[in-house]
Amino acid sequence: MPAEEATKNFNPDNLLGEGGFGSVYKGQLEKKSQVVAVKQFDRNGFEGNREFLVEKKVTLMADPSLEGNYPIKGLHQALAVAAMCLQEEATTRPLISDVVTALEYLAVKKGEEGEDTNDHVNVASLDSDTEADHTEQNRPKD
Repeated sequence: MPAEEATKNFNPDNLLGEGGFGSVYKGQLEKKSQVVAVKQFDRNGFEGNREFLVEKKVTLMADPSLEGNYPIKGLHQALAVAAMCLQEEATTRPLISDVVTALEYLAVKKGEEGEDTNDHVNVASLDSDTEADHTEQNRPKD
């Protein structure tokens, strides 16, 4: 599926953030209903060219304890979203709900044949469950 289709022609409503290398959009793959982060590289920016060269070394940024057991595309997408969170201006940073949506696919286990299994963690539901537990524990007692 082309990036344009996944992001609805890079619709501004799907924009997660912008940086020196370009923009990152939330996209959805139709066949698997998988949410992904799509980077649109800005070929006009010097900073983008420098960061593009640095990006070739992204595997050095991965946690060594993973021992390479991750999809390289997933690593690129996770780092792109992380970069958006580091923007100096708060207004250009993505909302945490957009970050969760963009990274949720990383929590999905793959079956032996590459198909999604039913054994997956829903990051958003874990978040709300934890928040509910925290609220209950901190509620004043009568």
